[in-house]
Amino acid sequence: LQAILRLHVATGVVLSSGLRNGQTIAMLGGDLTVSVSNGKVTFTSGNGDVATVVLADVQTSTGPVIHAIDTVLLPAPGLPSVDAVLNSTTDGGASFATLRAALVAGDLLDTVTGDGASLTILAPTDAAFAKINTSTLTNLLKPENKD
Repeated sequence: LQAILRLHVATGVVLSSGLRNGQTIAMLGGDLTVSVSNGKVTFTSGNGDVATVVLADVQTSTGPVIHAIDTVLLPAPGLPSVDAVLNSTTDGGASFATLRAALVAGDLLDTVTGDGASLTILAPTDAAFAKINTSTLTNLLKPENKD
């Protein structure tokens, strides 16, 4: 929700009279491109959503200026989180449920899924884990073997 809302707020007052065709407006959540044609102003998000201004330059008593638009702008899709990848099957058919279970068992899931972690993960797929003897794998995933 915050990512969507941030795409609808710019720092500073931006009046419609100051908008130019092709201009980029830096919003708190990403850039929007302005189009001005025949007196109509539109904003386009990185996702390709286009919102038309239906009421411009509404002044408020506390300072912000409001431009009413006809579309909710959505941010461009971001990269999936590590946890999202570990909980899904990739386009290539790789799945990582066993690795995720091992990271939980080894108390390392938070380490690899934390925001801003600068890591490279060599992630064995479920097919790779299937090559390990079942009893060995089961034993490795027990809490007493986490270290």
